[in-house]
Amino acid sequence: MNKKGELSINVIIIAILALVVLVTLVIIFNQQIANVLGGFGGISKGAVDEANKLPGELFGENPESGSGSGTS
Repeated sequence: MNKKGELSINVIIIAILALVVLVTLVIIFNQQIANVLGGFGGISKGAVDEANKLPGELFGENPESGSGSGTS
């Protein structure tokens, strides 16, 4: 074999290994980002639920009874 052919095979093998590593990292980080965003979703939902309870607590109304001025 000549030197030129060996270099091409080495470059292809290194490129394939690098691609496998990059795909693995993308999968890992994608799962972690999904977990973080899911946590933020739960936090914001809890904050919205608490904010919706606040007028009833301040004015003595039951927000689930529909007697308030707002509609849902």
